[in-house]
Amino acid sequence: MSAGTEAPNNPLVPVAASAPQLPDFLRAKGGNALAGMDGFSGKDLIFPRLTLMQALSPMVGERKAREGDVMHSTTKAIIYPRVNESIGSPISIVPVRLVKEWCHWASRVSKKGLLGRTTDPKHPIARKAREQLEATRDGHKPNQQTDETYNETHAWIVIDTNRDEPFVVSMSKGGIRESRAWASTIAAKGCEMFAQKYELFAFYDKNKNNEYFWVFKTRLVGFVKDTAEFDL
Repeated sequence: MSAGTEAPNNPLVPVAASAPQLPDFLRAKGGNALAGMDGFSGKDLIFPRLTLMQALSPMVGERKAREGDVMHSTTKAIIYPRVNESIGSPISIVPVRLVKEWCHWASRVSKKGLLGRTTDPKHPIARKAREQLEATRDGHKPNQQTDETYNETHAWIVIDTNRDEPFVVSMSKGGIRESRAWASTIAAKGCEMFAQKYELFAFYDKNKNNEYFWVFKTRLVGFVKDTAEFDL
């Protein structure tokens, strides 16, 4: 499969039908989506991620994607290829929820990936993430190749309105600034976040150390038009 394209149709694989729409009488009832899932909460739900390709992403190293492409984490297909060397394809979204979490990562050479995460600010992972951030500000930056690292991550749950599909968009490191700016824009509008429409797009950015990397940026494009859209 070439970068920027999805796998061709396979006659042996059934093609998924368009998603059925919720009948009006059920929408009016306003039921609980987690009814019948005893002991479950929103934290137990798993959504695919919109994964932004970076220079060190395995897919880029294997030449199956380019920096700035956006990949569906489940299908591994590039669903939003970058437009050019500095900007990605616009993605129409409605934000639904924002969760702050702290992550513990193995060294890159170990290839073990994520070792743990928490949403509890008092958890040892959260404490070590804050300590590592302060050390980095003092010039003691960890070596991601050989050291275990900790960081704060903002996990946005969004609805991709083009695909009518929920995704998680993770923002960390350089993306934290963009995430906070996005949250500030949402808060300033005086209505629920899921009443607001945004464009999400990849952007080739630079930090104060003149290091270049791809981040997600957002742009407010409007508000939902009616109650049916609001109930997405």
